[in-house]
Amino acid sequence: MNTGRLATGIAVRSLAAAFVLVSGSLAATATAAAATESCNDNTVLFYDSGVVTASAYEFCFTEGGGEPLVTPLPSNIQERDLVTGDWVTLVTGVGAIHYTCTGTTAHKFRITLTELKKITAPCT
Repeated sequence: MNTGRLATGIAVRSLAAAFVLVSGSLAATATAAAATESCNDNTVLFYDSGVVTASAYEFCFTEGGGEPLVTPLPSNIQERDLVTGDWVTLVTGVGAIHYTCTGTTAHKFRITLTELKKITAPCT
């Protein structure tokens, strides 16, 4: 008996089973997304102990209620340049992102979404 081929066969079947499970959950997610009634972006920006934290998520609620579908959004933490007044991107990421401050001079920060958001509304 060739144990190498047996192990490979088991690994391939396990991988195929995992793919079917993932494919099924992706289909379920796509179905849930198609049934959404409304979506809202939620962005937060705060400072604590030398770290600026920003988070950007989209919450989609379905007609039947239940837990919302939560999607992390791409965003930036930007700092206002004290000399030019321009906004400079410090960190880019998805979901929750962080920037560790240095020095003691006060600076202004903002969060910006890096993806253009569009909606379709039943309006005339």
